[in-house]
Amino acid sequence: MVLETYPDACFVQTHRDLGRVLPSICSLVTGWRGLYEGEVNPHAIGGWQLEMWAEMMERGIQQRRAADPAHFFDLHFRDVVDDPVGAVKRLYHHFGFELGEEAERRMRAWLAENPQGKHGGHRYAPEDFGLDDDAMAERFAAYLEHFQVEREAAS
Repeated sequence: MVLETYPDACFVQTHRDLGRVLPSICSLVTGWRGLYEGEVNPHAIGGWQLEMWAEMMERGIQQRRAADPAHFFDLHFRDVVDDPVGAVKRLYHHFGFELGEEAERRMRAWLAENPQGKHGGHRYAPEDFGLDDDAMAERFAAYLEHFQVEREAAS
């Protein structure tokens, strides 16, 4: 584990309903693989990515259980969306760092200049990859429960 080599490491783990994230990941993987492979099977990619991400989250939970919780900060997507600067302040505080006024000013300026959707959006649907909300919630249940991640409504 990284902490064996870097015992003072700080980890920030971001959390979001993976049922909202996975279709986007599948879209990205499908696009990239399509560049090199030509014809790709989006449903096969969906099944592969679902299992890969679920297994990674389960292994991550086990790694976290074996480590000192003080090395970790859990940052939920909704907290970042609702108050990004406040989320960063809480993160800094958790690790004993101070967020300077200049850094906060620059973050606020960047946020004002770069609202969500500034460059448009990316559209995809779970069904495009053979995914279903209930099946994803079931496969990611351990992760959702362990980190108290709320399910998000489909968009």
